[in-house]
Amino acid sequence: MVRHQPSLITIVLIGGILNLALAEPVHAGEKREARKHFKAGLTLLKAEDYAGAAAEFSTSVELYPTKNALFNLANCYKALHEYAKALEAMDRLVALFDKKLNRQWRQEIEGFTQELESITAKLTISVNLDGATLRLNGKELGQSPLPDSLILGPGEHTIEVIKPGYKPVRMAVNLLSSTQKHEHFDLEEIEIEPPAPPVEPVVEPDLTEADGDRSNWRFTTLFWIGAGGTVATGAGAAVLLGMAESKAKKYNEDKLGNAGLKEDAERFGKIGLGLGIGAGVFAIGTTIIFILDNKTETADELISGFVLPGSVGVRF
Repeated sequence: MVRHQPSLITIVLIGGILNLALAEPVHAGEKREARKHFKAGLTLLKAEDYAGAAAEFSTSVELYPTKNALFNLANCYKALHEYAKALEAMDRLVALFDKKLNRQWRQEIEGFTQELESITAKLTISVNLDGATLRLNGKELGQSPLPDSLILGPGEHTIEVIKPGYKPVRMAVNLLSSTQKHEHFDLEEIEIEPPAPPVEPVVEPDLTEADGDRSNWRFTTLFWIGAGGTVATGAGAAVLLGMAESKAKKYNEDKLGNAGLKEDAERFGKIGLGLGIGAGVFAIGTTIIFILDNKTETADELISGFVLPGSVGVRF
């Protein structure tokens, strides 16, 4: 975009007609203060510090509005590409001094307005909900609905629409000079998901009784096997030990010292002793099985029932 700046001739002209008619009587002190800010604005304008000049002219206008201060303020806003503020300043000039504007002033104002309209675009923004915050290029504009259309320079502009409880909307809009555009935004409410239902605990079937039945059946079987083994080995031990004793007695009575009798006695004694030891082992095992068979706990319960030092017993 071509940067339009007020010429030095215009500045000198505006400075020279400072004493034109006033909008309304004001206190002399305010007038002097306004003149001071006006002169500061001229100095900054000559130095092309448009932002500083705009601030000085704006202060001067608030204290003591004059045609020259408003005209200069409009030109500063134009140089800063704040076209809406530039047109607003010019509209205020016409509103305050309409009856005191000569032909030259009206031509200047008309030319200024036509030039801005040729290089700007009008953007109207609407929202389906009132009270939504609107932002343009990161700057807050206000809340919906906006009272007027926006005067903007050509190019891309970013619009944001925000309202608590609704999904924010952000969109880039491309504008062309001397055009009008309307953008409508529909805000959608943020859906709050209902809380998840409580998770039902998984109840596992109680297999204790069934396990106990199977365990008791196994213990009963082992008990009878152990009892039978005890009786059988005990009987075998008794028979063999008896035979060993008989052979030893015959050997002692035999005056010839039959070596075969001695060997038989020793062999039968060893076998009988082994069977006796086996009978004892069977007896001990059968006793343990008998004790376990009369417990209500299963093997797993017996293990979990033990309590180590410093731990906590969980079985009753």
